[in-house]
Amino acid sequence: MKVETTSISEPMSGADRRRSPRYRLSGPITVEVKDGPPIPAMTIEISATGLSAILSTAINVGDIVNLHPIAGGTVSGQAKHNMGKVYGFQFLGLTEEQSQKIVEDCRHLPIYNPKHLGI
Repeated sequence: MKVETTSISEPMSGADRRRSPRYRLSGPITVEVKDGPPIPAMTIEISATGLSAILSTAINVGDIVNLHPIAGGTVSGQAKHNMGKVYGFQFLGLTEEQSQKIVEDCRHLPIYNPKHLGI
């Protein structure tokens, strides 16, 4: 099986042009909204600037959350959009170390192509 990868700085073209390329990542995380219980979730994809995940419980677009484990710990993010149970989060206030860890981890992941996943 051929795995397509790219560097973080390589530009994407066409309909999937974004600030950062997205990489497939499927794993359990926890999403924490202030004053709420931890929400189990499963990641779909990650980039240097955010991630998408399927949440077991609905939250509000605009909510500020903590996501973990990401980059070896907890990162802050904001729910930017959702479609059903799938939420897109933008990372907020990453330290240089967290940012570098995410970029390095992404280099070892296959490119995310939503057209191949049927979503």
